[in-house]
Amino acid sequence: MVYGKIFTSEGNRLVEAFAVKDGKFIYVGNKAGALAFIERGKTEIIDYTGKGLVMPGCGNGHAHYMLGYALSTVGTMVDMEDDAHKFMTEILPATVRKARKNGSKVVFGQGWNLERFKSHIPTRREIDAVCSDILVYFFRR
Repeated sequence: MVYGKIFTSEGNRLVEAFAVKDGKFIYVGNKAGALAFIERGKTEIIDYTGKGLVMPGCGNGHAHYMLGYALSTVGTMVDMEDDAHKFMTEILPATVRKARKNGSKVVFGQGWNLERFKSHIPTRREIDAVCSDILVYFFRR
């Protein structure tokens, strides 16, 4: 039995718990529902609450967490035509609101065009004025 913040790729959901018996998942859902699958003296319980995200392993070890789950819940894509002004006044504030709504302390993004930002690349202080409490990570490509 595992409790915590658990990502399941079935429907891109977050759940609270899962149970495994004989190497097979027998329950995926909320913590209250998982209690029915505990066998006293036989069930190992792992409480991962507050320790990060539990997610399925990938057979090839090549996962795009940021491009999959993270962008949809705490991130965004920056259009190649967007400039620094739009980034600072629309894109970053909207992404920060989304991250706060989802309880995240980080926002992700990608796609900005160096040529469109060349006249003004936002500084740390400018970004901190929008969200000093959240880590901001936007990469170009």
